[in-house]
Amino acid sequence: MQQPPSLLHRKHSLPKWLIAVNVVMMLPILAAPLVFYASIFIFDNPHNMPLAMLVFFAINSYSLVLAGCAALSIRLYRRTGKAVLALLPHVLSTVVIVLLFA
Repeated sequence: MQQPPSLLHRKHSLPKWLIAVNVVMMLPILAAPLVFYASIFIFDNPHNMPLAMLVFFAINSYSLVLAGCAALSIRLYRRTGKAVLALLPHVLSTVVIVLLFA
């Protein structure tokens, strides 16, 4: 019986440009501790506590969204082999983040 390719082999089967794009798009995750510290101040005398908690979790979940976009990008490239579809999750997440926070 044939074994599936190891994780290391699967990682190297991706083109270098896709790995570079995913690394660059996930760089904002490095700011997660600072974002978490700054978002604690949302609870400084909130008028609506459920809304404050919702905003707190929405702000702090951006790293999960970026990681999900990277995983989706890799999965789309492996299934289709098309660069346009592989870049689509990153483009859409960037547009949504810019529209929400600009």
